[in-house]
Amino acid sequence: MDHPIVREAARQLPLYEPGRNAELVARQLGRSDVVKLASNESPYGASPRVREALAEMLSGVHLYPDAGGTALRAALAEYHGVDSACVTLGNGSVELIENTAKAFLEPGLEAVMALPSFLKFRIATRLMGARAIEVPTVEDRVDLAAMAAAVGEQTRVVFIANPDNPTGQMVSADAIMGFIDSLPTSVVVYFDQAYFEYVSDQEPPLLPLIERPNVVVARTFSKAYGLAGLRIGYALGNPELIASLGRVREHFNTSSLAQRAALVALADEEHMRHAVAENQRERERVFSALSAHGLIVTPSFTNFLLVRPAVQGPLASAHLDEALTRRGVIIRPMGFYGLAGAVRISIGSRAENDRLLAAIAEIAS
Repeated sequence: MDHPIVREAARQLPLYEPGRNAELVARQLGRSDVVKLASNESPYGASPRVREALAEMLSGVHLYPDAGGTALRAALAEYHGVDSACVTLGNGSVELIENTAKAFLEPGLEAVMALPSFLKFRIATRLMGARAIEVPTVEDRVDLAAMAAAVGEQTRVVFIANPDNPTGQMVSADAIMGFIDSLPTSVVVYFDQAYFEYVSDQEPPLLPLIERPNVVVARTFSKAYGLAGLRIGYALGNPELIASLGRVREHFNTSSLAQRAALVALADEEHMRHAVAENQRERERVFSALSAHGLIVTPSFTNFLLVRPAVQGPLASAHLDEALTRRGVIIRPMGFYGLAGAVRISIGSRAENDRLLAAIAEIAS
């Protein structure tokens, strides 16, 4: 029997493995207190003002959204002190990665990225039939010198996340600017700042970045703003570069609810800053507690921790993902990222983190 012929680039793509579904795990375990610490979501949710605004919009969900995201783009432009032509929206920052690949990559070309780093960089590159050049991190930090050396004549895009996912580590603002200056302007630098709000004072200033002809800066409302379920992100860059991304995007890529929620969230900085401050306190507490059990924990600038097995003792051989899931705590195994034995643990609320640490103590006993 004949079958549809799948493109070679699509056939060879790795199948993305999402984190475990909390409701499904709860049914399997027969318990109602399952805690999910796997997807780097904010435990503090969306701003109350966002929830009110969404309720007011429900009567209009039968209408198409503003395809240009005019109001949100204008608000983002004012917030960042740029022209609205410098702003484009995405269905989460994930779509912006894909649009960058669509606009600049094709078979025979290359994109350079860290290994490990956000999986969508590799997936989007390979989907376009281009080659992903993956440069190993050093001590969980992006090796900018090696990445610059990997740029060749066929390189059209460099993907870099700062802080990086799944390591949670970052490099300095000066190092980033020096790295970008070392590259030819024919190479697009996609600079992912999904966790920007957690480290805003340590990142390069925005305007010197996007004044360059080849730099795209991407951010999202999924993390610190608590809008992961609405899928809304944005990219900033010079107008010509942003127009290139606009040409390949889906026509109605962000919903009316997502646009409105992001608009209100942007204006409610107090809620976002509260979430960031609480995350920092809890992250330090969880880091110390996990380290005290002998687990190898990478210092993080985000809302998650990369954790490797202990050198000795009960936690040296324990499969933390499976052991914690049996106790109703869902975390993210990192085998899909090439980090066998490692896990990524999102920082939850104090109560959720207490559950995690109690389960770890039980496993270690």
